[in-house]
Amino acid sequence: MRRKTKHLPDYIVEEFKELEKNTKPLYRKIRKYSLISFIAISLALFNILGLILSVDFNTLYFIPLTFFSVVGAFGMALQKEVKFLWSEIQKSSVRHIKERIEKTEFVYESSRKKYIDSVTNDPLYSMNIFAEFLEEENRQKVSKFKSHETIQ
Repeated sequence: MRRKTKHLPDYIVEEFKELEKNTKPLYRKIRKYSLISFIAISLALFNILGLILSVDFNTLYFIPLTFFSVVGAFGMALQKEVKFLWSEIQKSSVRHIKERIEKTEFVYESSRKKYIDSVTNDPLYSMNIFAEFLEEENRQKVSKFKSHETIQ
C-alpha cells in the first residue's frame, strides 16, 4: 500500500490502512472468484466451440456439451458474485468512512454533515472525499493545538 500512497501524508495513509483492513477479506474473495470464473468461462467457451465446430458431430457430444455448459454457468455465477462483492466493498467502505467522520471531535458539525452527505450522494468518489475530510481534520487539530499553546 505504501508505494501507491507515498505522496500522501502519514495520517491519511494510516486511515486508508484501517479501511483496507476492513475490506481485505472481500478483496481476497474477489481475486479468487475472478480467477476461477475466468478459467471456467474460458474452458467452457473453447471446449463448446471445439465440440460444435468439429466435423464429425454425433450424439455422444451431448454429455461433454452439457458438462461444459454447466462449467460456463458456474463461471458466470462466480462473475455475478464478484459484482455483488464489489458492491459490498463499496457499501462497507462508505459505512466505515461515515462512522469515522461522525466520530471526529475536531471538525465542525456542519462540515461533518457536508462530508457525510457528499459520501452518501457520490460513493464513487468517497475515497477522495475522505482524504479531503482527513486534511481538514488535521488542519483543525493543528489550529486547536496551536491556540491552546498560545493561551498557556
